[in-house]
Amino acid sequence: MRHVRHAGVVLVLGIAACGGSSDNTGGANTVATTAGPRDEAKGGGDVGGDEIPKAPESQKPSRCAKGGPFPPVSATPKPATEPTPLACRPKEPAAESSIATDMRAQFKPTRPGSTLDVSFGCDGLDQPLAKLVYERGAGHGTRLEIVQISRSDPADAAYDVIGIREPSRFSNNPKTPPLEVLRGKIPTDAVHARMPFVRAALRTTLREVLPKPEPSGYSTFGSSSTVHVLVRIEDAAGRSIEKKYSDSINSRGQNQYLPLLRADAEVRQLVDKLPWQGEPASEDVLRLFEERFLAAMVESAEPDAWWVRSAYLELAGRAGARSLVPSLLGMLGAPRSEGPSDGWQRDLEGAMAALAALTGWDPRKDEKGAARPSDVAAREFLAECGKVPPAAR
Repeated sequence: MRHVRHAGVVLVLGIAACGGSSDNTGGANTVATTAGPRDEAKGGGDVGGDEIPKAPESQKPSRCAKGGPFPPVSATPKPATEPTPLACRPKEPAAESSIATDMRAQFKPTRPGSTLDVSFGCDGLDQPLAKLVYERGAGHGTRLEIVQISRSDPADAAYDVIGIREPSRFSNNPKTPPLEVLRGKIPTDAVHARMPFVRAALRTTLREVLPKPEPSGYSTFGSSSTVHVLVRIEDAAGRSIEKKYSDSINSRGQNQYLPLLRADAEVRQLVDKLPWQGEPASEDVLRLFEERFLAAMVESAEPDAWWVRSAYLELAGRAGARSLVPSLLGMLGAPRSEGPSDGWQRDLEGAMAALAALTGWDPRKDEKGAARPSDVAAREFLAECGKVPPAAR
């Protein structure tokens, strides 16, 4: 049989060399009729003999998806544009007076004799609010805390609270869980009592008014302490007000962070007594984290402080947010930023650490455990994880 098969192959080559026609007695049919049953069982028509053809590279299971295909992002995509703001809400005299007094007490003038002007912008959101989201963190320890207070039905007697954060880095307990989750309820009346102050704080503008003639002296202060504060409020139609600050505590930034810290203090009065538990992230908690991760790491054109981004990336791995793998790969494929590359390199390494945690596959080390160049590992992540087809929503 092997002699017959080789003869068939020679015949095909001979016809091809002579420019044979493509009629039904041509080369392809000659191979099919000269291959015996034994040859067909082995794959048929291969000149090599006994080797079974390997599956195409695209059909091989990916080491990046040992847990199965990546689930789709469950967070609701943001609309291209928000609904048109409503007419400005009436002033809240008690809340605005309280905040103005607080701001004047905390603001540190940079010029002798200067005064602080406190004004309040327009609030075009409906009443009552459907959702409040806040983030807080500190540069020392890079701990990030994300909390949502929401109510889908205006008739509900309470708001639902969920949150996610990593445990304290300063804990020496070997049984410390990788993740802490917040879950609870707050009576509607308690939330509504705080909201005028939160809303007013988010509409606050601080402006230092210099005396005339302008003094020559100048006073500033700075600190190595860094803070991340974000507060976002939404009404049922999706209109929103969001303010954030991610930088050092210093004279230059106090116009921005002082009102935000007041809003944060009001929210703390609502949630600080609720217990955090060491447990896996549930579906609703993961949805909240996806939403905030995509807004901060992908959609935002303005980069946050490097430690905020690092905290997001570490929390992605701890939370088991496999739906974010495609977004993490997008970070690996981003071009190197211009200027100092420390932040870009940190993002690259943080994204790869998250990918290793989420996929169970880590090309950052070779077979002997030695570290490999980060650009080589990044290319392998992109190539291997790129084999996994996108999940349908």
